[in-house]
Amino acid sequence: TTIVKQVALCNTAAANRTVTLHLVPSGGSAASSNAILFDVAVDSKSTTFVNLSAVMATGDFIQASASVAASVSIHSFGIQEA
Repeated sequence: TTIVKQVALCNTAAANRTVTLHLVPSGGSAASSNAILFDVAVDSKSTTFVNLSAVMATGDFIQASASVAASVSIHSFGIQEA
């Protein structure tokens, strides 16, 4: 089990961008039903931190997209239980 506690969205572009983030169950695909962030604005040259307590089972994954590819880096932080 993994618990995602925080996600950092870092926009390195000179313009504002939006980010969508999905917590996808094992064997699934990104859909509106598993979106945990949807078109969240990230100001230019800034980082937005999102606090969560999202529990992920084995095989679950995070899928993210930005309004412009390669403009926003996304990092997740949390704990993994054995």
